[in-house]
Amino acid sequence: MIVDLLPTFTRFAFGLSVFAGLMAFMLYRSSYRWRYLAERYGPPASRPVAEKQFQNAVLYGHGPAYNSYNGIVTIGVLNDGVVLRLFRPFSIFHKPLFIPFKDIQGWKQRWYLNAPSVELEFASAPDVKILMPKDQVSWIGETMGAPINLSDDTPPENSRPTLTYAATITLAVLSLSLGAALIAQFLGFGPWPW
Repeated sequence: MIVDLLPTFTRFAFGLSVFAGLMAFMLYRSSYRWRYLAERYGPPASRPVAEKQFQNAVLYGHGPAYNSYNGIVTIGVLNDGVVLRLFRPFSIFHKPLFIPFKDIQGWKQRWYLNAPSVELEFASAPDVKILMPKDQVSWIGETMGAPINLSDDTPPENSRPTLTYAATITLAVLSLSLGAALIAQFLGFGPWPW
């Protein structure tokens, strides 16, 4: 009986290991911007004075794509810098970052459709930028006792996700149109035979 189950168990174990390996590779590959920052900004030496959980951040640079960390970022403030870390299990291949305030330069940006945002650039890692909602950056400034200086000038890269905006608006219009058509059909106003 056990001998009959051995081939099934072997196939299951092989399939599970291939799936786990592919998932680990995808997580490792998608974390390359965060790892770039982690090479230049190591983990914090002490615990943050204040923390805010369930925050958002977008990393871009090193290619056309970007990494969005919506609702999984914890921001901590120390006397001399900011700590960024991700919740588990998302923190695999994402070590906590400590970025000194003196290395941060910011610009007002329009990345999010629903909120003003800020682009942060770092002196030791100029190739990767972080975009955050403006209220998160304001909280960091209030917690440290002095606001972070944000330039009103256009960011050097002038990056705005035009394609993402267009896709979001197109999908919203299509979804609303489909919803209106289904409601009209349900109420008997639609000419559709289905």
